[in-house]
Amino acid sequence: SGPLRQYSAGARAASFFAKVAELSAVGALAGSVTSLAGSAAVSLRRQADPSFEPSTSVPDLQRSSGGLAAYFAANANVRYQLIGGLDRYLFNHASYMWMYMGMSGLARIASTSVGEMSRPWWQGMPSPSSIPSRPRTKRVSKRVHKRVPKARPVAAADVAAPAAASALAVSV
Repeated sequence: SGPLRQYSAGARAASFFAKVAELSAVGALAGSVTSLAGSAAVSLRRQADPSFEPSTSVPDLQRSSGGLAAYFAANANVRYQLIGGLDRYLFNHASYMWMYMGMSGLARIASTSVGEMSRPWWQGMPSPSSIPSRPRTKRVSKRVHKRVPKARPVAAADVAAPAAASALAVSV
């Protein structure tokens, strides 16, 4: 139910499945673009450096597009619907606005954490914890000290001579 309309169970189910179809299409498009961009970046890098090997393999187009479509349709849509229901319940039943906002914020953070942990699996990518870390190189900083020769003291006669010459040029 909404403020201006009552929704039946059939209307809610139809809306859920319509959103599944929409998000599936968006996920397929995003997964395809991600896979194609990753493959293009690797091939460009290999042209510049033929010995280059990426730290993780780029998932193929079918797995990436299909996996992200399924992830958006099933995982993200269900999490979105659950957060929407929780928000509606909390807004109607919370005594204080800070309690509603705090609980809603915590639910959103938890939802994002769960989603980001499972997304690589859906796309056929390795989980972030299984990617081998590269050895860190030690950063070396060297200070360069430039030697500047000391200025020699200027004699009074050296300063007076140009001043006298300029005085003569003005009077002529």
